[in-house]
Amino acid sequence: MFWKTTRTPVLRSLTAPEEVKADARAAFEIAAEKLEALTTGHPDLLVLSTEGGKWVEATWTDWSQGFLGGQLWLVFEQTGEERWQELARHYSNLVYDRQWDDRTHNLGLLIATTHKQAWELTSDAAGWRASIQAGRSLASRFDRTGRFLVTDDRPSATAINVMVNTPLVMWTGLETSDSELIDIARQHSATTRRFLVRGDGSTAHTADFDHLTGEYLRAATARGWRSDGTWSRGLALSIYGFTSLYALDANPDWLEVACLNARHWMRETTRRGDLVPPNDLAEPTPSQPWDSSSAAVVAGALFHLAQYLPDEDEARRVNEHALATFQRLASPEFLARQAGWEGVLKHAVLNERIGLGVDESMALADYFFLEAARDILAS
Repeated sequence: MFWKTTRTPVLRSLTAPEEVKADARAAFEIAAEKLEALTTGHPDLLVLSTEGGKWVEATWTDWSQGFLGGQLWLVFEQTGEERWQELARHYSNLVYDRQWDDRTHNLGLLIATTHKQAWELTSDAAGWRASIQAGRSLASRFDRTGRFLVTDDRPSATAINVMVNTPLVMWTGLETSDSELIDIARQHSATTRRFLVRGDGSTAHTADFDHLTGEYLRAATARGWRSDGTWSRGLALSIYGFTSLYALDANPDWLEVACLNARHWMRETTRRGDLVPPNDLAEPTPSQPWDSSSAAVVAGALFHLAQYLPDEDEARRVNEHALATFQRLASPEFLARQAGWEGVLKHAVLNERIGLGVDESMALADYFFLEAARDILAS
């Protein structure tokens, strides 16, 4: 969502081997087939996850509604075909009004995937304006006492997954020379670093604060195994968010957190013997072996993180982990080549605690998988 507008110079350019690029091309071919079927068979359907491999409308929550338009922009970028641009613009316009939605922390996922990509790929001034407004709307959720962006889940709390949206506030501040927005992004990220990122690089899901004093009260989770666990997608989004923020802001603190998170991810997935983890990295006996959505986010995040790391050996290890993760997702176990399965990636977990979208496809997973494929092909 933010790699085309980075401002921090990379230390090295990485090139993926041809066999990984072949997997990335295959991913786009399969995604194009799935997207063609979805947009023609179910016009204007904005999806969240599948049930039995069939897409279900995003009615339970609407934070995922930008991922379809985002995927269409990625396919247009690869093919240059006008029909994909028309589809991408149409599905982006379905979420156009969300730029003013100050009730959600997910404006990066909604608008950066759609209208920011429209601006980047077609110089669409309306896309730039929508992205700027979305950044301002998100910043309006800033709790000045506790110094954090409020999560959707409940008042006086923030969440680790807010970090993937925080770079939109930073980008908006940089684009408009608004120092207040830049400061909000920095303050929220510092609060996240202090209260949601543990010393070993693992992450808590949410943090509750006293609504009057801003005092930190407790950690909790609505997605992971336990409050002291590590919800895999939350950790993945933290790696992506802090890496994106460093790419915009060049603050070494953000690179340090991204590295800390990445080392924990790599250590735990290596220990488990599978690059695609379960829903919670700390759960000793998970009921489901995988959550492909978290690995899809990490594949692209680690690929970019490696380009900023000063240590050559660590950069090599991170890059190798990124590419191996992408290849694992591109394997027959996860990539849904069969026509009867409507999503691109199988074995994602939306919300295990309430039994929703478990061992299914997720729009989020498909988007981040394609974004990683795009970046691998461009390397």
